[in-house]
Amino acid sequence: MIAGGYDKKIGFGEFGGKISECVKALYLTGDTAEKIEKAVRDVDGELPIKMCADVKEAVIAAYEGALAGDVVLFSPACASFDCFRDFAERGKFFKGIVEGLK
Repeated sequence: MIAGGYDKKIGFGEFGGKISECVKALYLTGDTAEKIEKAVRDVDGELPIKMCADVKEAVIAAYEGALAGDVVLFSPACASFDCFRDFAERGKFFKGIVEGLK
């Protein structure tokens, strides 16, 4: 799963618990990366977490870490304002990276 983005000063405790239950590996980026990591580590010290400089690095790392049959979910859980004009621009950027991996 790829998550992170602009910090709107919300808590990630419940989100961290769900990640720990449902995610095989976590790729974090943006202003909230450390907060999300802490929320996950509070409940799961074993989940592989990679801090990434930006969305492109996170997508490539997740792609390279995925095995046949795995799903890479881009679920930022945060606003896009730290790097993008809005969520639509972020989505188009993500789609472009994924299409380039083919």
